[in-house]
Amino acid sequence: YSEENQLPLKIESQPNEALKHQAVTADQLTGQVTQVTVIPKEASKVTESVAAPTAYVIPAEESFTKNVIKLLDLHGIIYTHIPKGSKVSLQQYSETGLLEEAEVAFPNGAYVICRNQLQGRNLSHLFEPEFPAHGSTKGTLVAQGMIDAQDGKYPIYRYIHDLTDGFIDYK
Repeated sequence: YSEENQLPLKIESQPNEALKHQAVTADQLTGQVTQVTVIPKEASKVTESVAAPTAYVIPAEESFTKNVIKLLDLHGIIYTHIPKGSKVSLQQYSETGLLEEAEVAFPNGAYVICRNQLQGRNLSHLFEPEFPAHGSTKGTLVAQGMIDAQDGKYPIYRYIHDLTDGFIDYK
């Protein structure tokens, strides 16, 4: 983990009409294809960023979990579990932004998705609620409607410490 490893959340950019083209998008779960006109934007400056976590954690046995795991499997993303009753020191997003780190209990266990894998950079596109959309895509799990806020907080957690033997520390 390093504060220097930043994820861009807000980027100043301008549309570039010269790059306008037709494209197709596909719903990642249903495969439904839609044709769209795309005018790409060119990034000019990062105006807001956050330190990249070393892992993401989602609670097991929630209504959304099955679909998230299916999506991870489709992308070839590796995940593992922590047992029922585990506690971990994590950050969480609320509808107003990133909350301070706190100990979180998982009565039914949780799925852990470490970023130290081939698809690691793609994880932020899925798990960071504030990650910007690119073109016509709805990249994040929140933007896709797969995960909703519960009591003003998203059930998506960030582990912001070094991994011990390639995994998070939990109690």
